[in-house]
Amino acid sequence: MAIALTGGTVIDGTGAQPKPSTTIVFEGSKIIEISEKTTFGKDVKVYDVSGKTIMPGIIDTHVHFSYWFQWLISEQKNPISYMMCETALQMKRALESGVTTARDLGGMEIGFVDAQANGIIPTYRI
Repeated sequence: MAIALTGGTVIDGTGAQPKPSTTIVFEGSKIIEISEKTTFGKDVKVYDVSGKTIMPGIIDTHVHFSYWFQWLISEQKNPISYMMCETALQMKRALESGVTTARDLGGMEIGFVDAQANGIIPTYRI
């Protein structure tokens, strides 16, 4: 089902001026329309976001969520499972703050990447 966010101010990420009273329609993770339209058929769920700002996701090219993976010998005081859960929580919080894509430079173990790609961890694209 498509979702329409109507009435918001859109920052498109190109450097152009913000566009007030704009509608964004998306389906899944894809934007399918940006317009000033406010009415849609029954197949579109509409949310009025007047007074709010809508912008594309943030790409963070330098994060260290799993720095501990490189230093396992010095992290023996904490169980690996605990540190993995902590990393997943930090990744989720980053997503909730607007990060939609990130590059981890701290030795992220491939399991986090696979878990994200398969929908196991609610986080951004790694």
